[in-house]
Amino acid sequence: MLIATTGITSGVGRRFAEVAIARGHRVRGLVRDDSRADAQALRELGVQLVSGDLADTRALASLAAAGGAADCLVHMAAHVGDWGPREQFERV
Repeated sequence: MLIATTGITSGVGRRFAEVAIARGHRVRGLVRDDSRADAQALRELGVQLVSGDLADTRALASLAAAGGAADCLVHMAAHVGDWGPREQFERV
């Protein structure tokens, strides 16, 4: 199964990728900056990275279909924090 996911650079996202790959699945993840160390670590795990963010419809299309259609999408991205505009939490 090919699993596409947002929020993959978080601790939860990375662990999700590790477990999915250990169970024989392929993982594709959306990352804002694929040059960061956390993205490199995911690449070394075997995660296919797609650069972009949640507001980028082309990046989301690539996440879902680049190199073959994903079998499912797991949305783990979040705006983390206790304060901020409601719209910011809802957008993510």
